[in-house]
Amino acid sequence: MKNIFRIIKLSQPLHRLMALISLVVVISAAFEVVAPLLSGKILDEVIKQAGAADKQYDTLLRLLGISLGTTIGYLITRSIGQR
Repeated sequence: MKNIFRIIKLSQPLHRLMALISLVVVISAAFEVVAPLLSGKILDEVIKQAGAADKQYDTLLRLLGISLGTTIGYLITRSIGQR
């Protein structure tokens, strides 16, 4: 236990960097969780539009845009987190 406190004391200048890296990892994990949820919503919307006589693609396009944004965000946070 004494050695753990010593390591924490020696690594004090790196605490901000470690906090930033931890934040990036949490954000990346959140992006990873959102992707399957969005895929399910997109699939539900496609099925709903397939049976509709009057096709409205606004919601589908919005979901696809959000999916693209989260994928790009995930790739950015993942590349930052791996450095």
